[in-house]
Amino acid sequence: MNYHRGIQNLHLALTTSAVHTLDIQGPPKMFDEIWPNLDASVLQNLSLFIPWARMPQNTPYPGPDFELRAPQLRSVSLSNFVVSWDATILTNLTRLRLHLSTSQFAPSMSQILEMLSCSPKLLELNLIHVIEASSRLPSSESVAVVALSHLAAFVLDEDIRNTVFLLRHLVVPAACALTLKVFHRTQHELSDLGSSICASPPMVRLCVEGEPTSIVIRGYTESGSASPHRQIALRTGGGYSAKEIASIAGTFLESSTLSTATTLELIFPNPHSAAIPVEGWQLFLESFEAVKSFVVKPTTPHNLLMALSQSAQILLPRLRNLELQRLDSCAKCLVDSGKSAGTRLGSWWQKIEVIDVAETAVLEALLICLQTRQLLGSKIHSLRITHNGQWSAEDLVPLHSVVNSISCCIL
Repeated sequence: MNYHRGIQNLHLALTTSAVHTLDIQGPPKMFDEIWPNLDASVLQNLSLFIPWARMPQNTPYPGPDFELRAPQLRSVSLSNFVVSWDATILTNLTRLRLHLSTSQFAPSMSQILEMLSCSPKLLELNLIHVIEASSRLPSSESVAVVALSHLAAFVLDEDIRNTVFLLRHLVVPAACALTLKVFHRTQHELSDLGSSICASPPMVRLCVEGEPTSIVIRGYTESGSASPHRQIALRTGGGYSAKEIASIAGTFLESSTLSTATTLELIFPNPHSAAIPVEGWQLFLESFEAVKSFVVKPTTPHNLLMALSQSAQILLPRLRNLELQRLDSCAKCLVDSGKSAGTRLGSWWQKIEVIDVAETAVLEALLICLQTRQLLGSKIHSLRITHNGQWSAEDLVPLHSVVNSISCCIL
């Protein structure tokens, strides 16, 4: 009863008013009852969302005969709503959001590029699981490069091959905020992705967050900014092993221009980071030659400190400011192989071994790191440590001889 009354009221509103903005969220039945009464002559903003569970099975909805005469339409958002992908409604837009829960009726890459070429004044573009399987990509020579010179925000959630192809066939302003969520299979694909990303204007701060199911890389154009200018989430089927995290991130960053940042932040929560070997950290850090400030958030930095102590190559050669948060969290390290115990990490299983590490070993590793860098001409000037109060001022005395200033914060 309430549903029918609501439809009747909406019918009345659509037939007696000039509609500028229309947002329909509901089953196809609702859309079928409303659409015939719509006068779209002044419609500017259109959002159509159909829950995936309500979609007709194995049938595109609303089908290829769908038409909308809306000459003033500028903003379109379609979720699980399939149109003829060369439809005239997708022209002269300033905002476009497309989202499909299945690729069964997805447009091809050629159709996507053709649609985008019809809306050169786009300001915002969101494409979420909307391009057909990357196995059907056209040849690069068969499609034109599309210029979107006004684009300010671009969100793309796709298979990595689709992502790389699209990025290489779009010209967007350097100031465009880019958010990527990609599913990858090999490190070779990550190199292709890195080389496809333009980082201008330069990133001054880089944050890398590692988890069992994803690695998120955020680049900021301003040191204190809360909104990243580049955000890339790297995902893979089955999750990452702890040993892969640093090397995966390192492979991607080495091939991109994001590694020019002068401030680097790492967020590798326990128990994952403890299992990253020294070699993994070395591979990850070797491309960050511009870093001057390094912040390590809740993690286990023992192997990381050992990597920074290697005499064969000075990692982070310009590093002068080091901040270690929750340094005492090293009391227990978790490493791969050996005697194993099943531990749930995110949505997958990893076998790890828990071993006790003396609290003094943490400070010893830090002291060795600072001494080595001083001898090699890459002295740390400023050191900031946060811990839970397990160490006294006397415990930290040896550190004062190899840094200019130490700041301690007890949690």
